[in-house]
Amino acid sequence: MNLTDLNEHLLLIIFDLCSVDDLQNLHLTCRKFHDLIVRFDRLLFRKHSYDLLLTGHRNNGKIQKNTLHDLTYLKRVKLSYNWRHGKYDEKVLFKHRMVYQPQLLLEKDLLYLTHGGELRIHRRLKSKNMLSERALTSIGTTRAGDITSFVKHGNVIFGGRDTGYAFIYEDDECYEEKISDHVGQRRAYINAVDFHSQTFVTTSMTSFKVWRKIYELDMVSLELMTETDSAFKCLKLSPSGDECIAGIYSDRRKEALRLYDMETNTERILNSQTGSVYSVLWKDSKTVLSANYDSTLRMFDIRSNDEQIWMDPFDSSIFSLDYDGLYGALCGMRYHCRVTLFDLRMPKKYVQVYFPSLHNFRGSPAYSIACDLSQLFIATDHSLRILNFNADWAREKSYCNWFNFGDTPIWVSNTNMRTLNIAGIFLILFCSTVWCQKTPMFYGWFFDEVTANGLKEVTESYLTSLYGNVQEVQVFLKNVSSIANIEQPLKYYTKPVDPNTGNYDRFFHITAFYCGTEDCSEYSRKIAPYLQQIFTSHLVGVFFTPRTYGIRVNLTSLQREIFNMNNSNVVDSKTFNLLDEPCDADVINGIQFCPQNDTNLHPTNTRAHITLGCAPNVSAVTTGLDLIEILEMETNQKFCARIQTDQGNLIQMGENCDNFVYYLKKQMVTNSTFQVYYNNGALIEVSLPCRAQYVTVFLLVFFLSKVFS
Repeated sequence: MNLTDLNEHLLLIIFDLCSVDDLQNLHLTCRKFHDLIVRFDRLLFRKHSYDLLLTGHRNNGKIQKNTLHDLTYLKRVKLSYNWRHGKYDEKVLFKHRMVYQPQLLLEKDLLYLTHGGELRIHRRLKSKNMLSERALTSIGTTRAGDITSFVKHGNVIFGGRDTGYAFIYEDDECYEEKISDHVGQRRAYINAVDFHSQTFVTTSMTSFKVWRKIYELDMVSLELMTETDSAFKCLKLSPSGDECIAGIYSDRRKEALRLYDMETNTERILNSQTGSVYSVLWKDSKTVLSANYDSTLRMFDIRSNDEQIWMDPFDSSIFSLDYDGLYGALCGMRYHCRVTLFDLRMPKKYVQVYFPSLHNFRGSPAYSIACDLSQLFIATDHSLRILNFNADWAREKSYCNWFNFGDTPIWVSNTNMRTLNIAGIFLILFCSTVWCQKTPMFYGWFFDEVTANGLKEVTESYLTSLYGNVQEVQVFLKNVSSIANIEQPLKYYTKPVDPNTGNYDRFFHITAFYCGTEDCSEYSRKIAPYLQQIFTSHLVGVFFTPRTYGIRVNLTSLQREIFNMNNSNVVDSKTFNLLDEPCDADVINGIQFCPQNDTNLHPTNTRAHITLGCAPNVSAVTTGLDLIEILEMETNQKFCARIQTDQGNLIQMGENCDNFVYYLKKQMVTNSTFQVYYNNGALIEVSLPCRAQYVTVFLLVFFLSKVFS
């Protein structure tokens, strides 16, 4: 009996267990399998195509709305492969001699493309031509001031020109007026525009303006609402229209990324260390993507004031951005019409680089880019490039391993490869234990991402409530933030910095034992049975001082033994209990809120803590030192005030009354994992015998290279 003799039901059960590669091979095996897989495409491939790069359909991202073709799930799998491996066919349209800086916008059926001062609208085609070269309609004239930026929402198009004029196209009518003038040597150049509902924003070489659309005698006009001296290079309103993200063209302090609040008309400097921003996009309501002069793509989280950074492999500035609404980010680069693809799930690495054909030495910047599931549109200074990835016949033009170092370099011959392999074996045998070992920096209980975010939200609500209802807290935070030149008192504390990366810590932790540069091998041996084990942590209060902000921790009996362990104190593994002092309360973001015993409202006599934030230029290690001082003040009853609140008891203490401890009525109970944090930069000192081994190894490598060459 052959596999083809089975009925459809059994075949579908078998196919459902196959991988994507197996299904594609079965699809090409015979007519029966081909027809069956095509007919049950949704059943077999839908689950495999949820999170594909650029073709995934989870949450139906923005890219889905721009796609002209109806694609099967199998076709999505193939297209994602083509995107990742550079398999595409190129088409060049609208060649011209005059140099422009075109802008484009993509919709499902139409492509909007600027040509000097004219906005042309072209119909997209399902044929191999892909785009109608004859414009369906146009707005403005070529000889008018060049269109520098435009946006479209619904049936309204809003754009700006390099002459200081702005236009609104609505109901087949175009209304234009001058909104920017020359100031000294600065042109009336409008850098960027955007709008949401009736609110319009523009930025020029001299100012940032907020407008309101009004109607006068059946004519559309703009009424100025707010004007600031901020001159932005780019801007984009949030999906709700409440905030506007903007980037400065040049900022020597490297504070180029700004957030403008549309309700309060206040500008906030975001903690993104970049000196120039060329383009910005909203990934979602709280996350922003920015293209920067320093060759970085940055994803900034407004809630945590933290960012993730990707570097361009060729160290080129990023001119334009496009985002698929899920995981894919495309960056238009400064040289060679090049576009780089990044996967936001992959830190630091790029996925692929696309090099359109060149018509001059350096090529043009990719001034504007847009894509759907199968096509990439690149607007250059002399033409429009279309890369069609629905081209299984095309040759792969993959550059993904040039700087990601995924495969063997092409210059390594078989002879050299044998030499490298032999040398590598000897290096491993002689030096693997002493060459560069990771040394523990500290041991502790770490919280996962969900719990960390929950702790951040809960403690921020505590601090916000105290700031709004307790005058002593309000005066304290205003004083310390004023000294530190921080405008918003509630932003005084920021998350601690990771000692290895220099970035903000993503997760919170309770430090159990700090090694630093000391040898803690004895401690490591004793606590080895508890690594990667789950413990229940009881968080009983919050404290804040002029230097730090943290959580008080009431350790369980086992945690206390591990915390206080020394060379003569060994923990008995039989006392280990995953759920010491369990709680039956509902779990919210991984946290249980449980009424505390009266004893928990008193000092816990331990400096176990979680660092939530630190003042400017203060390290996280200071939190433990502050807590030691608080323990001493609690013992001596050096209190300035006791304040009752709905959520707990606040005690103000210290000689200057600038230390606060908040004993909560409900403790936070959550799980944490006991882990070790390694110092990746630490090297074990190389001894003299080991150095002799290195010399021997390198001489052996040299000898072998001569033998095999």
